[in-house]
Amino acid sequence: MKIFVRALVLQFTLIIVAGHDSKEEAGSSFHTTAVQLHNIYRAKHGAKPLKNSEDLNKRAKRCAEYYLSKMLFDMSCPFKGSTGENLYAIGGGNSSLTSGSLTQRAIEDWYSKSSNYNFKNTKVQPKAGQFTQLVWAESREVGMGVAIGNNVAVAVALYSPPGNVLGHFATNVGRLD
Repeated sequence: MKIFVRALVLQFTLIIVAGHDSKEEAGSSFHTTAVQLHNIYRAKHGAKPLKNSEDLNKRAKRCAEYYLSKMLFDMSCPFKGSTGENLYAIGGGNSSLTSGSLTQRAIEDWYSKSSNYNFKNTKVQPKAGQFTQLVWAESREVGMGVAIGNNVAVAVALYSPPGNVLGHFATNVGRLD
């Protein structure tokens, strides 16, 4: 049985900016953005591209709404099932913030955690968990969801199969190519 690691301490970024009340964009262009950005970063580490999953998109959206309603960002979403999860939250807002720009900020933030990852130490590194999930080689599908309201914006990515599996970091988190 594989043991899945959840981040010991939730890492999310709280950015205070001027008021915000943006709605999700029509269509799902931010889903395309999410897959493209994930795959750009994954390619840098030799991981195969992820595919967009409508099921994971729906569940990620429900998770984002769940966290927004709770105002507690603890990775406890009951809708994620046995997926890997990355979570990002912004407090405050900006009138130009869209689902696409929130998605981009979230993925860039998750990738920035690569600076906390020691490639020589192939054990769990909680401060780099969002990075390792993003580039996890065995993950094949991703879904992205966002929720915006009450001057808070939340982005959630769900991955299948999940990453951050104990004992598998060396074969799933590639060095920069």
